[in-house]
Amino acid sequence: MLAIHGGPRLRLLLITFQHLEMEARNVSGSFQLLDGIRWSEVSVMLIDSLIEPAFMKWIEEEQALENGKIDEKLMMVISRKIKEDNGILKRFNRLGKVELYLDLLFFIRFGSARSDSYFDTKFLAENGARILEDLLSFMFSIDKRTSKAA
Repeated sequence: MLAIHGGPRLRLLLITFQHLEMEARNVSGSFQLLDGIRWSEVSVMLIDSLIEPAFMKWIEEEQALENGKIDEKLMMVISRKIKEDNGILKRFNRLGKVELYLDLLFFIRFGSARSDSYFDTKFLAENGARILEDLLSFMFSIDKRTSKAA
């Protein structure tokens, strides 16, 4: 059972998954060519490019649902904060979750586990939603820091 039961977090999960799936499908090449170090590079760029658009779309939708309008000033502050936080991927490394996220992205893109994966296809299929939720928890930590800056 996911910790995200409904409301804003469920909407963020859905938006993030939609963006993740779209970005993963845009990765060209076969899994044989993208295994190992190259896949790590592609995945890091994918995660980095995913965070801001997914988060901004979610904020826009939440503001529209809440009061029918979008606070442009808040959107600019959030966008600036996300762009300035170049330590996002370094934090993934400190958390020790880079391989987990890389394996999930590979699974979403190719439907199988990487040859050098720490996790098998069954694990990724059964736990993909939890892994994505974990990624969202990381994104919410950005939200908390950004809210304090605003």
